Amino acid sequence: MSISYQIFRQLIIMLVIAVLGFVFAKCCKVGDKEEKFLTKLLLLFINPCLTMISFNVKFEKEMLAGFLLSLFLSFFIIFLFTVAAKIIFQKDKINFDLERLSTVFTNCGFVGIPLIKAVFGNGGVFYLMGFISAFNVMLWTYGIITVGSKIDFKKVILNTNVLAVIAGIIVFCLPVKIPEIIANPVSMIGNCNTAVSMILLGIFFAHEFSGVREKLCGILWTCFVRLVLCSVIAGAVCFGVIYCLSQISGINVELVKMICSIILIASMCPAAVSVSSFACLFDKDIMFGNLVVCFTHVLCVLSIPGFMIIFEKLLLLV
Repeated sequence: MSISYQIFRQLIIMLVIAVLGFVFAKCCKVGDKEEKFLTKLLLLFINPCLTMISFNVKFEKEMLAGFLLSLFLSFFIIFLFTVAAKIIFQKDKINFDLERLSTVFTNCGFVGIPLIKAVFGNGGVFYLMGFISAFNVMLWTYGIITVGSKIDFKKVILNTNVLAVIAGIIVFCLPVKIPEIIANPVSMIGNCNTAVSMILLGIFFAHEFSGVREKLCGILWTCFVRLVLCSVIAGAVCFGVIYCLSQISGINVELVKMICSIILIASMCPAAVSVSSFACLFDKDIMFGNLVVCFTHVLCVLSIPGFMIIFEKLLLLV
């Protein structure tokens, strides 16, 4: 079964859960209070548990090298996204800051983790943590600067997901692993990620939107940049890395292909929910941010599998 088909299948499953969440939110009139609770539950409890359990594996030098490759590649790709965003979205445009955020930051947590876990299992989530770590560092540095605020390094260092990665690496390097009596409950909590994240997304879609027509051109252009142009950039980088490393003797090419595929999928995810959060927090155009997030989440059902089909064909050349 091809990766692109597995991704498409998983996206459809996730979309069904999101639709059910949407129906639930409409029927039960779910408000901001419930939405904020689920967001905190997912970000501060479920995701860190999934991160921790992903590192609870036997230490191998090859896995550590793979994680470092993932981290370096993620920072490089996100940096390229920032350059592209700065060139495409000039400061004289309305909502340029939200357009830049939408270009640079993907929903690698809510969407990326379920996708990677479905295709590559917990081992894939292990390497995805490199991208998520880079995401969090860049969000609270470049992201803060983009909306015109000051960097709070405390938020970067004490970010729950970053701390979970640090703790996970320590667990990974230790000879003794987390005992089953603790690991099993933590794993069960982490396994809630897909369902809770998609229910939350459905609740998010249930918001009342207005003024779509006036903002449609800007929204569609931002969606194109996020889902198409950024996918091309990330795909080119990942293929280049695979090709170059495949020329070096002793390199596990299959592992490199898997890591690059994981980073590519994370790079092609829809705009991060953080775009909406930042719009609200820093008094930007909340409606524009919400619409970009919603549109990209719907359109990625076609864009991610489509680009993965092309990427898989290119991998046959290596």
